[in-house]
Order: sequence, then structure tokens, then C-alpha cells
Amino acid sequence: MPVPVVRVHCRDRIYSPFSGQPADGSDGPNRKDPTLLFVYYSEPGIYAHVSQRLQNALNEDIEYLDPEVVHLSIDIEGGLVLEVETDIRGVNYYGFAPEE
Repeated sequence: MPVPVVRVHCRDRIYSPFSGQPADGSDGPNRKDPTLLFVYYSEPGIYAHVSQRLQNALNEDIEYLDPEVVHLSIDIEGGLVLEVETDIRGVNYYGFAPEE
């Protein structure tokens, strides 16, 4: 079953609903957060972070997946994708899942 997509409008920092840690900051994605699966920035249109956990769970290369449908390929129990309308930077996507 695909993980759910939650659409939000936010101009502030995004936090993991599982760890409470920020998903990204001035240095880019928070690679230390074990609950962060991926980060996709629509400007410039790249996956800025793909966790090893997600790479292991995917049946295909995320680089070729459209961020609007990546949730269909994630089969991690409790996972979710946040689709964040940022106004200035377009729509960014963040994948999260509870720690293993």
C-alpha cells in the first residue's frame, strides 16, 4: 500500500513528525535524522537527499521517479510524504518514516 501524501502550505522550516528534528537547514538536508527518507527541492528540481534505508526499500531508482508519485514506490510501514507549497521556492517533497 502506498504511503500517504500530506499537502501543506508552509514558508517555515519542516520538521520530522517522528523525531522532531528539522528536515533541512542552511546546510541542506538533515542527513543525521534516521526518520528522513528523502528531500526533493523543486528549485532546482533535484533529490537533495535519499537515505540508504529508502534506497534499500525501493524497487527502482528514485532519480527517475517523479516526486509527485514517489509515494507509490515507498513500502515502509508508517511512512508518509509531505508535499510542501512554499510560495517562493515552489513545491518541495519530504519523505519520513518511523525509526526501524
